[in-house]
Amino acid sequence: MNRILSTLLLAASGTAAMPLSAAGLDIEVTGIGEAPAAGLMLYSSRFSFPDQPRLTESASVYAGVAEFHFDELAPGDYAVVVWADENENGEFDHSMFGNPKESYMFSNNVHEDEPDWDAVRFTIGGERTRLKLVVAKP
Repeated sequence: MNRILSTLLLAASGTAAMPLSAAGLDIEVTGIGEAPAAGLMLYSSRFSFPDQPRLTESASVYAGVAEFHFDELAPGDYAVVVWADENENGEFDHSMFGNPKESYMFSNNVHEDEPDWDAVRFTIGGERTRLKLVVAKP
């Protein structure tokens, strides 16, 4: 009897520890112009936005389009900012006054210097999410 109870408890604890189903995110970025690369910062919470991205990625530009693909993202709210990385330094460059120096766009095609989380957040559910963003001049 103890062996059966131990097996049931072990099985129950294993299912409780299983992560929620993961989903993917595909982002197509256009409007990049002649920039050789595009950069992206992904945020996974209101509390980290906009100072602490969950990750920063770079992608090459082909025919004026950059694509980013992410797998295994937990369901929840996210936000991104993408930019035309004209000098390929992997950073979203700003002037000494804090103004963007490179063309950019936030998720939901919001083009503001300091947008609110609610304006740029999107939700990833159990299926693959697709975004199309068009960068705009600062």
